[in-house]
Amino acid sequence: MKFATTKILAAALLLAAGTQTAFASSDNKAGDTIHNEAEVTFTVNGVVQTTQPVGTADFTVDRLVNVVVAATSAGETSPGATQGAVLFTVTNDTNSAMDFALTAANGAGTDEFDVGPFTYYIDDGDGVFEPGAGDGAAVTFLDEVDSDDVVSVWVVSAIPNGLANGDTALVTLLATAHDAGGAGLGALTTETAGANTAGIDNVFGDAAGEVDDANEGDHSAESNYVITTASISVTKSSAVVSDPFNLTTDPKAIPGATMVYCIAVTNGSATVPATAVTISDDIPTGTSYKAGTIRVVPNAITCNAAAISAGAAMSDAVDVEADVGTNPAGTTGDAGGGAGPITTVTDLPVSATTTTVFQVTID
Repeated sequence: MKFATTKILAAALLLAAGTQTAFASSDNKAGDTIHNEAEVTFTVNGVVQTTQPVGTADFTVDRLVNVVVAATSAGETSPGATQGAVLFTVTNDTNSAMDFALTAANGAGTDEFDVGPFTYYIDDGDGVFEPGAGDGAAVTFLDEVDSDDVVSVWVVSAIPNGLANGDTALVTLLATAHDAGGAGLGALTTETAGANTAGIDNVFGDAAGEVDDANEGDHSAESNYVITTASISVTKSSAVVSDPFNLTTDPKAIPGATMVYCIAVTNGSATVPATAVTISDDIPTGTSYKAGTIRVVPNAITCNAAAISAGAAMSDAVDVEADVGTNPAGTTGDAGGGAGPITTVTDLPVSATTTTVFQVTID
């Protein structure tokens, strides 16, 4: 299976792979024949002879096996995600095409959770995980990677529930060299022992990686899955709407007065929406709920009489009592904490605020 790869600058290769890339840019490919010829001319009694002996010496270029795995960036994901993805690059610095087996594992360092099992996808070049679309179907190995080519590989796993924002799971990716040229994953590449032979010998020139040693025909790197969740904050405020004596002109919080409560809930995340956000609030002791006053406002509002008139529905508010809101069981507060709770349920997109309002009468 052939796939698109990305050529990268020599300077980037040197930065990613260190001194081991000294041979990566060689034009001599494994199996090439280096031909050398020596000619001899001579004279006899001052006469140039037409016979010119020629000596030749040919040798075959051997294969310097070198693979470099690098992590591009941490993979941001969320609790319960079915396909959390983190991106690596696999660079074939071998002087021939190679197959590479892929092996991911949980890292050995300190982190908050483990993942697995793992699947692998080849990125289509846009750096966005698109399984079954741009990035195609899952693969088990990299097939026929040309010399000096770079393949971006997504390492994918399900993410557990119950994780907190910022929790991480370390993961390593190991790429192991296999012979290319046939169908499927080729035979494991082995280093040639003993003296140089007339054929194509294998020499391992890879550096030590995260979980592998140098000169073993493989290389590894470590990255992590990072949990990013919705960032929910809540503020609550109250205001006097009216009282029996002053009505709505400079009302005071006296028995018989109407109070409005505002509960503003904000999702501070710029990337993760929140769903089924449930706002619940008990009716305070010493007050009675005013029927029909639950409202959900799809933005943040100022909690005062000017913003919310007594009992009036705002043009941008939603009367939720008939659908997602619930009324208290009673309308009279008592020493046990009132007749609550008021409950509303909504979704919060990224960087959004919702405000729940309701009114009570001071007993």
